[in-house]
Amino acid sequence: MTTNKKLAELLNSCSWETYGEDTQVHFEFNNGELIVAFCGSNSKVDWKNNFTFWKKPYKRMKVTYFVHKGFLKAWKACRDEIMDKIKSFNPSSIIITGHSYGGAIATFCKEDCWFQLPELRDKTRLVTFGSPRIIGFFNYKKIKERWENSTLLNNGSDIVCAVPPWYFGYRHVTKQTRLGETTHWWNYFFPTKYHMLDDYIKSIDKVTL
Repeated sequence: MTTNKKLAELLNSCSWETYGEDTQVHFEFNNGELIVAFCGSNSKVDWKNNFTFWKKPYKRMKVTYFVHKGFLKAWKACRDEIMDKIKSFNPSSIIITGHSYGGAIATFCKEDCWFQLPELRDKTRLVTFGSPRIIGFFNYKKIKERWENSTLLNNGSDIVCAVPPWYFGYRHVTKQTRLGETTHWWNYFFPTKYHMLDDYIKSIDKVTL
């Protein structure tokens, strides 16, 4: 089984392919297991999407719910290509992962896999590192099953995990798993202290010792 540490190390060192508007993705396939990894922010387009944080409805859904406009735009621009690529591997299990901005896009990918590959729902898992929130509170309880088998890792006082803020009507798709030291409010003034993948790997090592 691919561990969370191995996923973090993969995200920290793999080569990337560009899909859609400017989304970097890495595919790794071994013994039927497909890893779909999404890169964090690394371009002006990514940062523009980060700050396009007002909510909009996810259209053509039986249950209306609201999501982060910028992240949704990025995912829709690459969705068809990536879903076709995933299906081409004919995997027996899927791990979808991403760091920071990539974690947000990975969260959308998990939902599309839930819809388009129903036979793999129990064998598809999401693991994110320092992911921001993507979804609004409205109607979330009606759709939460789409993100079963998800692990959202939050290291220390990683401020990216706290945006967009809850008072803007956002929430995470599942409860976060806390890593690292106890958080203090003043640590949020040092936004990169806990956010880098190297810091996540160190914290995972401490948990597994």
